[in-house]
Formats: sequence, C-alpha cells, structure tokens
Amino acid sequence: MILDNCFVMFIAIDLETTGLDVVTDQIIEIGAVKFDESGIKEEFQTLVNPNIQIPPEVTRITGISNSDLENAPQAHHVTEKLKTFIGDLPFVVHNADFDITILRRAIFEFPNEYFDTITFSQILLPGMRSYSLETLSRIFKLVHEEKHRALSDAKATAALFNMLLGKIKELDPQTLQKIQNLKSNWNGKRLFKI
Repeated sequence: MILDNCFVMFIAIDLETTGLDVVTDQIIEIGAVKFDESGIKEEFQTLVNPNIQIPPEVTRITGISNSDLENAPQAHHVTEKLKTFIGDLPFVVHNADFDITILRRAIFEFPNEYFDTITFSQILLPGMRSYSLETLSRIFKLVHEEKHRALSDAKATAALFNMLLGKIKELDPQTLQKIQNLKSNWNGKRLFKI
C-alpha cells in the first residue's frame, strides 16, 4: 500500500483464547503475518500455555486441546519474539476491540497503530448480514484454510485487508474527500487519501 509516498508493511495478527472475556480469559495461540499489498512476507505462530484448563467448547471450535498446550511456552516467554516480529509496524486485526485488549493485557503494552477490518468492511461493504471473518472470506473467496486457528485467521485477515484497500482505490475522489473531512480522530481515514 502506498501511504504518503512510502511503501507500507503491515502485521495481521490473530489470537485464540480460552473464551471471550477480555478481563479473565487467556491466550492459547498467536498467529501473525507480515504483509504488504503484494502478499505475505513472513509468518509467526506459537501456541501459548494459559496455565488453566481450556473449556471443551474452545477445543471444539479451535481444535486446540489441553494436551497441545502442555509443553507450549507461557505468554511472558513469547513476548520478546513477538515484539521483534512486530517492530513498529501497524497492526491489522479483525475485531480489534477483543484481540488488542487481550494482547495488551496478557503480553505487552504497545504503541502500534492498528486498523480493524470489521470497521473497514462496514464502511466499504454496507448492508452485509455478517462481518465475521469466516463469512467475508467465503463471500470474497479468500483463502481461509483452518478457521479459528490463529495463523490461518491472520492470513485471511491480511487477504481481507488487501481486498478492502483495493475497494478504497475504487472510490471516487468526492467520497474520499468526504471521508477525509470527517471531524474524527479515527486513524483509518488516512487510508482514504485522494
């Protein structure tokens, strides 16, 4: 993606967790891909031992079992590797409110800018019945091999983001100008440059 005349690399990141509570649930898998508009350049994936038993429902959804996590590193042991992989690149996340909150609580606080593909999808694809990653991947025929596995979800998020960037490029100059003129501090509007 060309932003302000410089080629930008992004990090698409996804987490699998022990549940949906951002305060108490723990990370069990991290998947991330470094990518630009030409595709994925590098991958990062690790299981994470949450030091608690994971619910059977989580195993059913993700395929990750308690035995898979027995010898996995704990969250604090993957921090440096993840920080090195991420660097200062902007994040792309599907449902950022959830993943970013848990990542900051469980791993580390980070200053990286982030973009939520749900928000972009709602703006660029109004009227969809669902904005789930699974639904959007199916509708737009994006590769999404292992749903609810962090690396596969991160790859699908990267593909979705690149597809959405293509949609932004198709917008007419008047629409782009209206988005730029919005009186908000939403960081996403910088991607809607004329």
